[in-house]
Amino acid sequence: MKTGPKCEICTHPDKETINQRLLQGCSVRKVSEEFDVGRMSVQRHRHNHLPHELVKSKRLQEMQEADELVNRIDDLYQQAYEILKEARTQQKFSQAVMAIKEARSSLELLAKISGDLKSGTQVNLTYSPQWTELRAVLVDTLEPYPEVATKVVHALEEAEKHEVIDC
Repeated sequence: MKTGPKCEICTHPDKETINQRLLQGCSVRKVSEEFDVGRMSVQRHRHNHLPHELVKSKRLQEMQEADELVNRIDDLYQQAYEILKEARTQQKFSQAVMAIKEARSSLELLAKISGDLKSGTQVNLTYSPQWTELRAVLVDTLEPYPEVATKVVHALEEAEKHEVIDC
């Protein structure tokens, strides 16, 4: 099987720098002079191979942006959890319940992004270990207040019966 000659730029030790110069808009003549390569080689590379480099670069950028999004959502979850602990310490139960809801929403979003929550799937988040932990923290916090604890537990149980999310 006969193959054509390799691209002079793709095999050049300064390929990444050449690509950067071309992407920055440097002229073919300037790049060929700077790296002592033929103008036609630079022209062919820019036309035939640089679009592939752009696609790879775009994918890498998208992956980095997705990672950043996941980190930001995880930070929101951590903040909600910290607010829950503080509300529990200060016995501010309505704030604790709101923090639980925010933490649960963050968990749902993380699951969607990570692919654990598929589109068209119904998921009951009350089976999540994090939700179970948050619920236990809330119930433990309310132990000294049996009337409030009973009402909150009842409200949580009612909410859990209906907590199915259509994705």
